[in-house]
Amino acid sequence: MEHNDINFDFNEFVEILPRVKQALYPDYLRPRRAAVFLIFYHELSPGILAIHKKDIPGYPWRNQIALPGGHIESKDPSAKQAAYREVKEELGIDSDDLVYKASLGHFPTINNIDIEVIMGFLKIKVKLVPDPREIQRIIKIPWFELRRIHYQNGFSKTIPTLQKLTYSIASDDGGYTIWGVTARILHYLLEQLRLHGF
Repeated sequence: MEHNDINFDFNEFVEILPRVKQALYPDYLRPRRAAVFLIFYHELSPGILAIHKKDIPGYPWRNQIALPGGHIESKDPSAKQAAYREVKEELGIDSDDLVYKASLGHFPTINNIDIEVIMGFLKIKVKLVPDPREIQRIIKIPWFELRRIHYQNGFSKTIPTLQKLTYSIASDDGGYTIWGVTARILHYLLEQLRLHGF
């Protein structure tokens, strides 16, 4: 039916809106989905488990400090279950040894990947068994040092550019620098916890 300005019925018009087909991402633009597990631990002091990815040519996270995780596969019922599966594959941590607390939300990457961050903590101290095909070493990010650097670098109450947003942490094995999406995740977490007095 053709409408012109004279017989335009606004009520009919707005009733059609729910039937309008939604625009979808074309497959080549649709973000791939991934999940990572932000795992807190508490030994002598609190920290976050991370991994140093292997230096593999062509690998998007080559030589980066990252949270354990990976792509959500069709067999994964949810991002949370994908994160549990990836932690088992990458670090050998059983789901029974982790306590899920919440999702921190979604973080897009420059490679068109939508990463959902699952948060939780280790119930007990476990032996970590890194997957040698993907991981150079396990990193234990000390919480208080991370927070100190966050404030020292002027990251609090701001949204730094990706070029400026890095956390360089000294350690016995030479130290490491966290950047990219992992730095954005940690920045967001630190700012959210600041609002809650931590």
